[in-house]
Amino acid sequence: MSEFKAYIRDDEIMLEGADDKIELFSQFLDDMDEATDASSCDCRSNDKVRTVVENYFPDYVDEIMELFEDNDGYCNCEIGTNVMGKNSVVRKLGRFMDMQDI
Repeated sequence: MSEFKAYIRDDEIMLEGADDKIELFSQFLDDMDEATDASSCDCRSNDKVRTVVENYFPDYVDEIMELFEDNDGYCNCEIGTNVMGKNSVVRKLGRFMDMQDI
């Protein structure tokens, strides 16, 4: 089976690999968009993001939340604006998806 990869090219997230992982990662990105919506952000917690991460990456929750915080994302909307647009973060999320059995 081919390795799953996620990266940013020309401001767009690109996905390569098995169709089932591409579909699951796409759903994860959609749910993250919803959880990090700046219009409904009070920036007092990252509970919405943690819930999304738990749903898609149950074995890597702490590592992913630490990755977000290390990249200046301490609450839901900061993760959306500061973190999810970084190629290094998207690549690491892709590696977590690659390691995960689905």
